[in-house]
Amino acid sequence: MTSTPLARSARLVATQVAVAALVLGLVSPVAAAQESMVSPALAAVQADPDLSIPGWDTDAFINPTAQKPAVLWFWDRPQSEAQIDAKLESIHAAGFTETVIFRWFGNIPEAYFSQAWFDRVEHLLDKSRELGLKVWLDNDDKFPSGSAGGFIINGGTVGDKTYAPRPDLAVKTLGSAGSATRRGGSAIPLDALFGSSLQLEDGQVKADSQSAPGITLLRDGADWSNYTVAADFTIVRATAGFMVRSADKNNGYLVDVRTDGGVDLWRLQGGNFSLLRQDTPRAGFDGAAPHTISIALDGPQIAVTLDGVAEAPQTDNTFATGRVGMRVAGNQAWLLDRLVVTPIPTGAALYSNEFTDDSAVTDFDLATTELTNVVAVAARPVGSTDPAQVLDLTQTYLDGEAWNAPAGNWRIEAYKYNVRGGDRAEYADTMSLEAQELYNEIVFGEYYDRFEEYFGTTLVGFADDEPEVARHGDDLPPWSPDLLERFEDAGVNKAAAVVSVMNDLGAKGAALRSAYYRAASDQFVDAYWKTKYEWAEEHGVSVITNPLYDEYGPAGRLHETGNLMTQHQWAHIPGTDLIYDHIDNGWVRNLPREPASVAHQLGRPLVYDELMGAMGWETPLSEVRTGTAMSAVRGINKALYHATFDAPATAPYPPTFDDNNVWWKFMPQVNEWTGRLMEFGRHTTSAQTAVLQLQRAAEAVQNGGNQGSVDAPFIAAQHSLEDNQVDFDLLDEGALSDDPAILAHAVVTRDGRLEVGEMTYSAVVVPTAPYLSLAAAETLLEFAEAGGEIVFAGGVPGAEIDGKNAELAAVFTQIASAGGSRVVSTPAASSAGITARELGQSAVTLAAPSANVRVLRFDQGGTSGYLLLNEGAAAVTTDVTLPTPGVPVEWDPEAGTVDAFTTYSIGDDGTTVPLELLPDVPVGITVSPGLAEGLHALSASGAGTVETIEVDGEALRATVRSTAAGVTTVKATDGTDSYSGSVITAALPATVALGGDWTMQLGNGSAAVTRPLASWTNIAPNYSGTATYTRSVTLTAAQLEAGWTLDLGSVANAAEVTVNGEKVGDRIWAPYTLDVSDALEVGVNEISIVVTNTDGNSRGSGQASGLLGPVSLDPFTTSSARLSTAPLEITAATAVMHESSQFATVTATISNPSGAAVTGTLEISGPAGWTSRAGAAVTVPGGGSASVTSRVLAEGFVPNGAVPLTARFVVVDGAAASRAISLDASFPSPPTRFSDYVDFGDGPSETAHNLEKSATSGSNTEAGLTRRYGGYRVPDAWYEVDLAVTKDKAFVLQGIETYNADPQQKSYLIWVDGVLVKTRLNVRDLRQEGTAEYRVTIPAEYVTANTVTVRFQSRSNPDFADPSLADIWAIPLADDTVAPTVTATVESTLPGLNGWLRGPSTVTLTASDDRPGDLAIEYNTGSGWAAYTAPIPVTAEGSTAVQYRVRDVAGNTSPTGTRTLRIDSVLPSSWAWLSSAGRVTSVTQDGRSGPTVGDYSLDGTTWVRGLGALVAIEKKPREVWFRATDAAGNTAAVLHLEREKLPPTLQIAAGQAILIEASGFIPGKVVRVELHSKPTVLGSARASSAGVVTLAGAVPAGFPPGAHSLVLVAPAAVVIPAELVTTGVDLPWLPIGLAALLLAGGAFLLIRRPRRSRVSQLELE
Repeated sequence: MTSTPLARSARLVATQVAVAALVLGLVSPVAAAQESMVSPALAAVQADPDLSIPGWDTDAFINPTAQKPAVLWFWDRPQSEAQIDAKLESIHAAGFTETVIFRWFGNIPEAYFSQAWFDRVEHLLDKSRELGLKVWLDNDDKFPSGSAGGFIINGGTVGDKTYAPRPDLAVKTLGSAGSATRRGGSAIPLDALFGSSLQLEDGQVKADSQSAPGITLLRDGADWSNYTVAADFTIVRATAGFMVRSADKNNGYLVDVRTDGGVDLWRLQGGNFSLLRQDTPRAGFDGAAPHTISIALDGPQIAVTLDGVAEAPQTDNTFATGRVGMRVAGNQAWLLDRLVVTPIPTGAALYSNEFTDDSAVTDFDLATTELTNVVAVAARPVGSTDPAQVLDLTQTYLDGEAWNAPAGNWRIEAYKYNVRGGDRAEYADTMSLEAQELYNEIVFGEYYDRFEEYFGTTLVGFADDEPEVARHGDDLPPWSPDLLERFEDAGVNKAAAVVSVMNDLGAKGAALRSAYYRAASDQFVDAYWKTKYEWAEEHGVSVITNPLYDEYGPAGRLHETGNLMTQHQWAHIPGTDLIYDHIDNGWVRNLPREPASVAHQLGRPLVYDELMGAMGWETPLSEVRTGTAMSAVRGINKALYHATFDAPATAPYPPTFDDNNVWWKFMPQVNEWTGRLMEFGRHTTSAQTAVLQLQRAAEAVQNGGNQGSVDAPFIAAQHSLEDNQVDFDLLDEGALSDDPAILAHAVVTRDGRLEVGEMTYSAVVVPTAPYLSLAAAETLLEFAEAGGEIVFAGGVPGAEIDGKNAELAAVFTQIASAGGSRVVSTPAASSAGITARELGQSAVTLAAPSANVRVLRFDQGGTSGYLLLNEGAAAVTTDVTLPTPGVPVEWDPEAGTVDAFTTYSIGDDGTTVPLELLPDVPVGITVSPGLAEGLHALSASGAGTVETIEVDGEALRATVRSTAAGVTTVKATDGTDSYSGSVITAALPATVALGGDWTMQLGNGSAAVTRPLASWTNIAPNYSGTATYTRSVTLTAAQLEAGWTLDLGSVANAAEVTVNGEKVGDRIWAPYTLDVSDALEVGVNEISIVVTNTDGNSRGSGQASGLLGPVSLDPFTTSSARLSTAPLEITAATAVMHESSQFATVTATISNPSGAAVTGTLEISGPAGWTSRAGAAVTVPGGGSASVTSRVLAEGFVPNGAVPLTARFVVVDGAAASRAISLDASFPSPPTRFSDYVDFGDGPSETAHNLEKSATSGSNTEAGLTRRYGGYRVPDAWYEVDLAVTKDKAFVLQGIETYNADPQQKSYLIWVDGVLVKTRLNVRDLRQEGTAEYRVTIPAEYVTANTVTVRFQSRSNPDFADPSLADIWAIPLADDTVAPTVTATVESTLPGLNGWLRGPSTVTLTASDDRPGDLAIEYNTGSGWAAYTAPIPVTAEGSTAVQYRVRDVAGNTSPTGTRTLRIDSVLPSSWAWLSSAGRVTSVTQDGRSGPTVGDYSLDGTTWVRGLGALVAIEKKPREVWFRATDAAGNTAAVLHLEREKLPPTLQIAAGQAILIEASGFIPGKVVRVELHSKPTVLGSARASSAGVVTLAGAVPAGFPPGAHSLVLVAPAAVVIPAELVTTGVDLPWLPIGLAALLLAGGAFLLIRRPRRSRVSQLELE
C-alpha cells in the first residue's frame, strides 16, 4: 500500500485526537495508544468484515441453491402417488434441487405415452412444484435416445392422435453388396455380378456379412467323414469361420478364428450354436495377415493347427459326416485363398482349389438374391487407388442395363444400405430431417400439449442420452438418403465417396472419406440436435446433451457419435457422463473438454455431467468427491448424480443415490459441497490456450484408418498441458476454416489474439495428425503474423486434406518465420505442456512443480478466479503464483467459507500464496485488484502457518499455528511498510497414539467386541451399515494447554465423531481429521466414532470396512511474536555433506541491522529424518555481522542428490532469521569402499547372500537393471539377505530402487536381525521408468554380529508400492573420536535487567554431535550430577549455578559448562513524603539486586528519572507521583504524594542497600545521613545545583532493632523538612527536624507517621 499525504494526515489526526482525549479523561491511556496506532488500511478491513468480491456472489457460494446437484431417477417399477411423494421428499431433504426422470427396462406397468404414463408424470410435476424441485424429462422411453418410443417406426396412438408406421425412416447402415473383377472391352451385364453369398475377388473367395450373412457350403462332400481341411486365409473383419462336417446350414461344426489368434469351436445343431471350447488369444498374432490352418476330423476328435501351432484337440461325436464351407455373421468378413480337403488316413484329395478361375466360386452352393436398397454401383481399374478413376454405374445398374466397359481389367463394386434390426429396429434415422421433425412432434409435442403450464418453471427441459449417428452399431458406416443432397451441395461424387469409405484409396481416398463422414456428422447435427434445440427455444425449455463415446478421441468416436464440437452447439446445457471405470482409466480427463469448450465459446453458462453411474455398490463418498472435483476443474458446473431407482435392490447401475444406501444420510453434506463447487465454477472462464481438434484428419481415418494417429497425440497434448497447469479449450478445425457447421468462427486480432465467440486465446496447440486443411493453416499463419503463439505438438500435420501438400508446407514455413520463438515444434505431443508453460501459458506457477495439479481459471467482474485440484496420491505443498496482482481470497467448498489469505505477496508476476493441496480436495481462489491490501503476512517459512497479523504498538504481531516445535520466520506488511521476525513455538506435548483395543459395536445387533482396529469384514464380511467404536483416553491439564486434532487415519468410509458426549463433526472423506480441543477435558475422555461403509459388502464385494486407523491425538498450538522493520537476516549460508552421508555442516553469516547485540544459535531443519545439532551460541554485534556453524544429522534416508534445508538463527528473546539452503548430498554409486554388496536379480549374488523371500517375491528387469520385488500390491511381502559388517559398529546401507512408468508411493520396512530399524517412504510423480538411490545409517545397537540379516518388507497397506531394489551395499563407518557439545539456554516468563531474572526460570540443555546416536546429558545444581530429561527449573532467590556436560555413544565427553542464574522476584520497599512547602523526600530499599532508580511524575502519566529531573521541571510541586525500581527491574506500587498529606510508615530491612533522595538543600553543600540513637553514618552526598541530595548506601546488617531516627545533617540546617512534624507524637521526644524511625521485629526499620506537634520551621536554603 502506498502512503499518500491523505493517509499520513489521517494517521496524524488520529494521534492528535487520542492525545486530546487523554487530557480530557475521555479514554484510558492504553485504549488511546491502541486506537492511535491503527493504520488506515487496517481500519478499512475492520470496517468491512464481510468480503465483497467484485463479480462474485459470496452468499450464493456459502449457501448454494441453484447450483446444488440434480439426481437421475430411473422409473423401473409400479409406484403409487404416495411412493412418488415420499421419493421426492427424500430427494428434497437430501439437498437435491432437480430430478432427471428416465424410464427404465423394468417392471413398470404404465406403457410409454399411455394415459397412465401421463398421469404419473403429472403427479410428479405437481409434487415437484410443491417442493420447489425442478424436473427434466428423458426425451425417449429408454436408453439410448433416438426411438421416440417406437412411434416413428411402428406408429401408434397417443391420446387422440394416431401416428402411421414409417419403417422407411428406420436406421440404415452402408454395406457391401459384393464385387467382381471383369475384363473390359465389351458389354458387361451388371445384374449378374451381385447378390451371391460368396464373391471371387482377385483370386480369393470373399465372404462378407455386409452383403450376404450366413453359411455357404461346398456342393460336394455330404458323405465325407474323416478328413483334413488345409486352407490359406485372411481375416478382413472380426473372425474367419470354417464350417466342417456340415450336412446343411443348420448343422455342423464351426471353427472360428479370431483376430487375436484364438480359435473357438462351436457345435451348430438345429440352427442353434453351443460353445465347445473358447480359446485364449495368441501373443503377437496379426489378424490382418495371411494365415494357414489345418483342421483334422478323425472320428469324434477335432484337431486344429494354426500357423503350425497345434491347439488342444476337442472331442464331440454329434456329427460324423458333412461338407466344408464358409460362415459370416454380424460384422464378419474374410478371404479364402486356398482350400484342400484330403481323407484320413490317406488318399487322393477330396477337393483342391486355389481359386484362380472366375468359375471356381461355383464349387460352392451359392445363394443368390436380387439387390435392394442400392446406394452405389461403381467401377475402377483393378489396382487403382485414385478416386478420380471411379465410375458411377448406379443408375445403369438400376435401369437394368449392361455396362459398356472400356478395355482393361475392372473392379466392379456394389453397395447397399441395410435396415438395422434387433435392438435397433425401433430407432429412427437420426440423419433424416423428416424423422427428427416427427420425433419432436411426438415426444416434445405430446408433453407440451398436456403440461404447458409447467414448461419453463417446474419442467425445465429434456435430457438427451447418447444417440448415435443413425444408431448403426457394429462399426458400420452410417447411411441416410438425406446425405445425397449434402453430397450434391458439396460437389462430392457419391460413388467415389462410398468406394473411398469402404476401401483404402490412399490420400485422395482419405479426402473423400473425410467428406463422407463430415457430411454424415453435419447431417446428424442438423437433423437431430438442431431441431430439438430450436423446438425447446420456441417453448421456453432447455435441452441437455450427453453424447455417446465422448471418452474417446475425435477419430475413435466419430463413426458412432459424430463431431461433438458441432453437436454441443445445439444444447442449452452441453454435457457428458462419468460412469463405469472412467476415473480409474483416466477418461475423466477427456470427458468434459468438448462440452465445456463449446459452452465457453458460445457463452453458455452451464456445463453438465452425469456423475458416478455404474461404478459399483462399493463406491464410497470419497470417490464421489474425486469424480466431481476432477470434472469441475475441467469445466463442469452442473452436476447430476447417477442414480436413484424405484427398485434400488435390483438397480443395474449402482451406486444408488437414495435412502436405501447406507451413506445416504451424508448426502446433505455432499450436496452442499457440490453446490459450492459448482457455484464457483459457474463464472466466466478465461483460458488463454486452445487445442486444435483436427476434425478433417479424424474423418479421414475412419473405417479402417489409423485412428490412433489422430487421437493419441490429441489426448497426449491435452494431458501434457494439464500436467503443466495450462488450462485450455478445444477448438474445432472448422473454426479456422469458416466451416458453416461451426457457429463461432475464429477472428485474428491486431494484438495477436484469436477471438472465438466469447473466448480469446493467445496460444494454439496443434497436435500432430495425418492431415490438416489449408484454410486452417492459413488462419494459423495470420495468427502467428499478428503475434500469436503456436505449439506444433509432435510436429506439424503430415499432409493437406485435399492433397495441397506443397501449399501446406509453404504455409508452415511462413508460420515458423513469422512466429520466431513464438512458434515451437515439439518432438512429441507429450511435450506440449512444457513448451506452453515456457511460453507463459500456465494458469498458475508452482514453486515446486507437480504433474498432478490441475487448474481452471475465470475472469468475471474484474476478479480473477482459479480452481485448483491435486489429482495425485500425496499432498502438494508449494507456493502458487497467480498471474493477477491483488488480494487473494480462498473459497472452501467443504467449510463453506470465503476468507482472505493471511499470507500472500504481490509482485511483478502476480500474487503468490502458500498452499497445501491435499489429494482430491479442490481449492477456489479469487484475486481482486480493487480490494484494499491491509495487514497480511508476505511469507512464512518454518514450523507453522500464519493465522493472524495484528498491530502491536509501533510494530506488528504475527500469530502462528504449529504442530511441532520450531521457528516460523514471518515477513508481513501493514500496507505501507514491511516487517519481519520469527515466531518460536515451544515444545508441544507428545502425540497421543490411540492404538490398542477399541470396543466395536456393529449396527446389526451383534455382540460388541474389544480388539485392535481392523476391518470388520473378518467378523461380518457381508455387512453394510454402521459400527460404533469407543475407547477412553486420559489427559492432563498440562497436555490440554495445547490444542488437539483427532486423526482417524484410514476410515472405510465415513465417520461421525463424538467426544465426551458432544458431537464434534462428521468426516465423509479424507482427511479424516477434526479439531477436538473444545470437547476434551482434564482426566478421562470418552471418544466415540460411528463409521459407515458402503452397500458393496452386502452384495459380496468384501471391501475393507470400519475404523482402520491408526488413530491419534495430535497436538497443535498458537504462538505469537512481534515483527520489526529491522530484523535479523542470514545473508549467506553454505552446507557441506560429510563423506559418510551421516551429517552435514552448515555455516551461515548473520547480519544484525539493529543497534543492540543479540546472542543466538543456528538450527537446521530439513525433510523427515534430518535432525539439527545446534552449535555454540554466537553474539552478533549491533549493526554488524557474525559467522555461526551448526550440524544436521541424517538419521533417515539420504537421496543421491539435492536436499532442501532451512537454516534458522534463533535468539533467546524469540527473534530469529531463516534462509533456505540446498545441500548437495550426492555420493558415488557404486561406493568407493564397502564391506559387502548384493546384486538383486542376479542368482549367484542372491544365493551367496542366503536370499530368503515370501511367495510373491520375484526378479526381473526394470529401468535397465535386474531387480528384486516383493509383490505387486501384496501386503507384507518380503525378501532378505545376509550382509557382512562389523559387530557393534554402525554401517551405512546404500541402495538403488527401481521404478516403472507409473507415479508411485513406495514405502517399505527395513528390518535388521528381526528388529524394525527404518521405514522407507518415497513419493515419485514421474511417468517414466527410473531409479532412486539412497543411503541410510544402521546404528551400532542393531549390529550384534559380524553378519546381519537385512529384510525389505512391504507395508500392510497395499496402496504403497513394494520394495524394488537392484543393488545394496554395506559401508563401514570410521571410529568416532570427536566429543559432542552442549549449550545452555535460559528461559523465563519474567526476564529482568542487568543479568537478573524476576521469577522462576528454566535451563534448557541442547546437545550436538557429528554422528547419529543417543546423547547422555547430565547437570548439577549443587546436589550432584543427574540425567537431563527436561528443562531444569530454577526457583531459588539469589544466585544458582547450573553445571552441565554431555557424553556420546562412543564415550566422548564434552567439557563441563556452567550457567549462573540470579533471581530477584521481591518488589523494592519505598517511602516518600511531600512537605507543605513542596519539598520531596524518598527512601527506597532492596535486599537482593539493590535499588536502582526512582521515577517521578507531576501528572501520573509522564515520568522522569530521578528527583533532580523533577525539581528541574517544578521546584516546589503541589503533588507528586513516585515509583521505585530495583536493579532486577521489579517496580513497586506508585505512591501519590500531596501537600499536607502525611506519609505512610516505611519498613526497612537491616543489612540491605538503601537509596535516599531529598530536595530543598543548599546547592553544593555536603549532607550526611545518619541513623540514631547511637549515630551510625550511612554516608554523605553533596547537594546538586537543584538542591537535591542523592545517597546510595546500606543499613548495617547488625543494626539493633527498635525505634530510631533518620537524620540528614547539613552545615546549618536539619534536612528533613520541618513541615513533617506539625503535631505532637507518642514517641520519645525527637529533636527538631528528625523523622521518627522504629526498628521493629528485629529485622526492619519502620518510619512511622508522626502525630501533630508544633515545632518551629527551619529554613533549609
